[in-house]
Parts: sequence; structure tokens; C-alpha cells
Amino acid sequence: MSQPTTYKHTYIGREQLEQLTAGAKVIEKDRRGDKVLELNNGHIFKIFTSRSRLSKSWWLPYSINFARNAQLLVSKSIPTIEIRALYKLPDPGKTAVEYQPLPGNTLDKCIAPYKDKDSLSEQLGDFMAELHSKGIYFRAVHPGNILLDDQGRWGLIDIADLRYFKSPLSQNKRLRNFHHLLRRQRLFPYLKLLNGQKLISSYCHSCGNIGDSQLHRGLQKIWHHYLENS
Repeated sequence: MSQPTTYKHTYIGREQLEQLTAGAKVIEKDRRGDKVLELNNGHIFKIFTSRSRLSKSWWLPYSINFARNAQLLVSKSIPTIEIRALYKLPDPGKTAVEYQPLPGNTLDKCIAPYKDKDSLSEQLGDFMAELHSKGIYFRAVHPGNILLDDQGRWGLIDIADLRYFKSPLSQNKRLRNFHHLLRRQRLFPYLKLLNGQKLISSYCHSCGNIGDSQLHRGLQKIWHHYLENS
């Protein structure tokens, strides 16, 4: 891996923040206010909030982890967003990342119109196996955060909740990560269009020796639990 980048925040006051976000499109918000904005230059402006001075995130903001995760994925040849700047905002505990989005469409938008569902299922299995073989454990790995571009390349977005291990993931971590992939009820209609057997077989084949019968049975059990019982 290349030498890690040292990320630092640039402080911006309220007037600078208003200028930067003037005319921006709000993509996501919660009770605290705007969370994700699309700026006029096409970049994404993602805001992170640390709730307490006692929290680790106060001293090591989520925005730093987000930027480091992007750098890690690039070093592992996994397409992802491109960091442009990190900001410390005027409100206490708030930081932000400005990044260039990854071209393509999220998997939940690709599944229904994709003509060859079997091929898509196999590709997803291969991609999950690639992540796991490279030690990448992405808790937010669901169809809204997996991206597919026009050249058939797979990538990840919304990468704040990601852990890296220096060796391939254990079987337990692999199975747990498939729970994260499949558990969101709002995405069941899209996931049910995939061929679970093709996905699992492709995943296990790509895993090599790790993809044994026990792992195969475990994945089938998870798929059945979420998508065949719902």
C-alpha cells in the first residue's frame, strides 16, 4: 500500500459555508438538518456530526475515517469516490467531506432493468468475494451502496462504516457481511429478482479453498432466511 495521506480539515465560517452550498440540492437530511448535498459543481458535500465531547468521533471525526476508507479502497483497486476536501464547520462537532461521486448507478436501480439476472447475480457474488479476499468488511454493503458503471465495473459508496483486515475475512465475518447485504426489508423486492443460487455458487467458486460446503450451506441459509421467508 502507498504511504497514507495525512488528512486535515479546513475551517470554514458560516458565510463561507453558505457560499459553498448556495443553490445546492439536498439529497438527505434528518432532524439535525442537511446531511448530504449535491453542490453546483457536481461534487457531494457530506456532513458528519459528533454528538458528545466524550465520543471518540469528537477527536477523530467520521470525516477522517471516510477519507481514509476511500484511500484504502483505491489502494486495493476497488472503485470508490474521490476526496476533494475536508472541512470543519462552524457548529461544534460538525465536519464535512467534499467528494467527487463515482459514475454509475447503484445496484438497486440496476437489478430490475438488467436483462441477464443470472449474470448480474454471478457478478455480485464475484465482487463480494473480491472484497472479502482483500480483507474489506463493509457493514453498509447493501444494493444502495454498491455501484455498477457502464463498463461493468463494481464500486462502493457511502463508505464511512468500513473495516480493513490484513488477511482475507474469516468464514464467520463473511457470513455476517452477507446478513448486512440482505437484511434491509425495503430492498427485498430488488434482491428477490436476483438468482441466489448463482450468486452463492459464484461467490464460493471465487473464494477458492475457503468456499467450502459449510460456507455454501451457511450462505444458502441466510438467503432463505431473508428472501424466501419474507
